[in-house]
Amino acid sequence: MTAWVIQFLLGLFVANAGEWFVHRYLLHGLGQQADSFWAYYFLHRQAHCNHDWAKTYLPWHYHHHMTNDEVNWCITHPLFDYLMNTRGKALEKS
Repeated sequence: MTAWVIQFLLGLFVANAGEWFVHRYLLHGLGQQADSFWAYYFLHRQAHCNHDWAKTYLPWHYHHHMTNDEVNWCITHPLFDYLMNTRGKALEKS
């Protein structure tokens, strides 16, 4: 049982670290080039095309783009932002 829990947590950590890296360096680096594959990454594109959807389903990503683009690099979960100290303040409830 202990080994399974450790493996699960390690998998979550590695996946979230990969997401943080992809968003910060690929989406904001290569993603700014119109002819790049990374410019069409689904969640990132959806968040940019539909701000209401992003505010509801990806609040930390919305906050990343609408307030300070030097924080909140994770798209699906902010775990690695906390670990890398790149997590910004939470959005105020409206």
